[in-house]
Amino acid sequence: MSLATNLTDLVPPDAFAQAAAGRSAFRIDDLLDLRAILDAHLRDLRTEDDV
Repeated sequence: MSLATNLTDLVPPDAFAQAAAGRSAFRIDDLLDLRAILDAHLRDLRTEDDV
């Protein structure tokens, strides 16, 4: 039997979540990663259209 640690109090509280206090739905690192993925996807679309 296993149980995800994020459902327990074994994992220390997330510093970002504590600092944001529910005011932010996204982390800046996650948004930057998303932007990089979208940029790569758009770059791929442009090169496919050029062919």
